Amino acid sequence: MFVDAENQDFHLQEGSPLIDAGDPSIRDPDGTVSDIGAFYFNQKDHPPVLPNENSLQFSAFPNPFNKELTIIFTTKYAPSPDFIPDVRIYNSIGKLVEILPCRLTLTGYAAMWNAEKHASGVYLATMRLNRYEYRQKVTHIR
Repeated sequence: MFVDAENQDFHLQEGSPLIDAGDPSIRDPDGTVSDIGAFYFNQKDHPPVLPNENSLQFSAFPNPFNKELTIIFTTKYAPSPDFIPDVRIYNSIGKLVEILPCRLTLTGYAAMWNAEKHASGVYLATMRLNRYEYRQKVTHIR
C-alpha cells in the first residue's frame, strides 16, 4: 500500500488500493479522483499497464447495493481450478474489512459479499492477479 511504512514513507506505491479511492468530487493535481492518504500518487508518472489478452473482466453488481453484492471475473480462456483468487474489500479510509473467497464458474470466478454488518458508504473491491490489480468502487446503502 505504502512505499515504506516501517520507515515512515507513506507515499502510495503503484497498485495501492488507496489510489483513486478518495472523494470523487475532489481531484488530485494530476486530474484523477483523489487518493486516500497524505500524499497523492501521480498517475502521469506511472501510465496504466494495459491488460493483455489473458486479463480478466472485473465487475460488481448491483451498484449501489443494499445487502448483497456479486463480484465476477470473466475471461475468454478456461479458468484454472489451480488458482482461485480472492476479493478484498476496503473501506473508505483504506482499512481491509473483508476477504472473500471466490468460486470457480464456467466463465471465470465469482464472489458474494453480504455487507449487512457494515455501515453504509463507499468501499473498494479489489482482486490481484499477477501484476494486475482490478478495482471497483462500490456503494453500500442501507
